[in-house]
Amino acid sequence: MAGGAIAAAPAAAAGDQRYDVWSCRDPLGGPIGTSAWTVGAVGAASGDVLVRDDCAGGGALELALAPGRSFDAGVRGMASIVPPAGAHVDAWHVDYVAETAASGYEAAVGTRKGTAVQNTWGCLATGAPPCALGTDAEPERTGEGGTPVLHAIDLWAGCVAGPCAPASAPARLRLLGSRIQIHDLRAPAAPQLSGPVVEEPSVTGRATLVVESSDVGGGVAETTVSVDGGLPQVSASAGPAGTCREPFTVLQPCPSSTARAFTIDTTALENGTHTVAGTVVDAARNTTSWGPVAFEVKHPPRDGDRSDGDRRDGDVTPPPDQEPPDTTPPAGNGTPAVRSPRLRLARAHVVRKPGRAAKLTGTLRTRAGQPIAGARLTVVSQALGAVAARPRRLPAVKTTAAGRFAVKVKGRGAVRVTVSFAPRAGAADTVRAAATIRDRASLTIARSKARLRRNQAVVLRGRLRGAGAAARGAVVELQAIVSGEWRTVGTVRADRRGRYAWRYRFVSVTRDTIFTFRSLVRNTPGWPWPELRSRRLHVRVDAID
Repeated sequence: MAGGAIAAAPAAAAGDQRYDVWSCRDPLGGPIGTSAWTVGAVGAASGDVLVRDDCAGGGALELALAPGRSFDAGVRGMASIVPPAGAHVDAWHVDYVAETAASGYEAAVGTRKGTAVQNTWGCLATGAPPCALGTDAEPERTGEGGTPVLHAIDLWAGCVAGPCAPASAPARLRLLGSRIQIHDLRAPAAPQLSGPVVEEPSVTGRATLVVESSDVGGGVAETTVSVDGGLPQVSASAGPAGTCREPFTVLQPCPSSTARAFTIDTTALENGTHTVAGTVVDAARNTTSWGPVAFEVKHPPRDGDRSDGDRRDGDVTPPPDQEPPDTTPPAGNGTPAVRSPRLRLARAHVVRKPGRAAKLTGTLRTRAGQPIAGARLTVVSQALGAVAARPRRLPAVKTTAAGRFAVKVKGRGAVRVTVSFAPRAGAADTVRAAATIRDRASLTIARSKARLRRNQAVVLRGRLRGAGAAARGAVVELQAIVSGEWRTVGTVRADRRGRYAWRYRFVSVTRDTIFTFRSLVRNTPGWPWPELRSRRLHVRVDAID
């Protein structure tokens, strides 16, 4: 394809997913920052509002009015959550402590829809002062009332019904932790494509494809590119300061736009037309699929290449129920000799038993159904799920008198096996059939200790078995049951042997607690296995040092 950058038309777009943003405490109660909250003051003079943020050190985010001063109505310190464009708040949970000393003061949590305050909780000005609410004062709440549900969540400590008289501790609100569920309504936009793969008439060698993606919600988390429906290359976003990894701690954890350069190795491709396609995935796992987009591969002639009418560059497989114009088949590959037979495999997907070769069977017949005997078929294996895997030629097979053949495939992991027929030696393939062969994959998990004390660390390690070369770089999520649901608490990548390890230190445990963990590998584009989950395991943490 020639020309400038093009917009890849989306093949499909799936939106309407959700992601969690954590502040002050991570899912397991460990200390983290408060980057998701915007902190400021309203109507205040210098020194009226005191802000202290010690969440990263295991403390709290504190908003307070200065002691010993009088205040007019409307003076307040505030912290707000405002979702990114294209998203709103669905559910939220805030742990806080609120205190007020006298009438007119308020320390509270509120929700907004547009600019209108929907509800408030805490030590309100209308209550009977003084007021003191303990920790976990606000249970989890789910927004109601249609879409969009909530546009903002606010925390404040201030003077609401002024003038407010001086006090030693006028109003104070301490944020101890929060989880905000962001509802991302939109899938990423269809990407812009550029580079030689889509701009040049033909390519050879190693050619570049640039994919420019954008997303208005949680940001672009991942971009993939696949050639001819095969193994995708994956480019994952890091985000500013590494925020594009669960558990998320900022409202837009991934970049709003990315430009990723992918290298297409055409040396593994034959001359002719090929296609490129892929996906763009955002932080909430909304996915936009794009393509296929056609491109042309044209390798320079090599010594011994043919220059007659049998050259590979224009060979076309005829329609399934139509013989090619030249109905006089050349002799040389099977009896009866035909140019374009019917090649069929018995199964498209085969699960290989551990330690054993898989057997792939099929038939070769004329279009009239007559078996073709003695035909030589070429067999090529392509690893799936692995990075930069090259096709591997397997021993050729011959058909029996009944037109049957069998291919034995050894190895580990998952492969796509392609069986091809050419009408004579040196001619281009006229028909092909492919099947996927994979081992049974599994995911293990183990703990370094079953019981710990506060401030001690546990290491969860395990192995992705049966994935072969695809294990290297596989994304493994560590999950724990938090508030009755499985939530991702860490993300790591497996090494070339499928091994992974994740370390976590329990520093904020206030009571003896049993944590339940598991590991998970998701079924993502190009991953040839279903979602894999490990067994559950428990870790007890005692609240003593």
